Amino acid sequence: MDSVASSEFDMESDDEDDILKEIRTDSEFLAFVSRLQKAHDQMVSDERAQRATKKRKAMYLGNSDRSKRRWKAEGKKTETVGFPSVTKYFQKQLDKGNSVRTAGIPTEVSIS
Repeated sequence: MDSVASSEFDMESDDEDDILKEIRTDSEFLAFVSRLQKAHDQMVSDERAQRATKKRKAMYLGNSDRSKRRWKAEGKKTETVGFPSVTKYFQKQLDKGNSVRTAGIPTEVSIS
């Protein structure tokens, strides 16, 4: 049993060695890389041509009219429950910060 398993392993390793031995020089490597690059460029151009014929965009950016309406409705629901809207919350914080700064803390401090 062990001899069968070891011979299969030897066959696999020989195949892997042949694959690794195919590219020996830099010029062979560069030729291989250029073939891969051409294949990739062809694939990308085919994909772009295919997308150009479709009505839908390839990527959803999250700013469709329907999404904006849904977010606005969700914001109104949370306001009715009692949570302030984000814009009003931060606006109030800024207003409070400015009033506290001008009323409670003097702009100049004298050290005696």
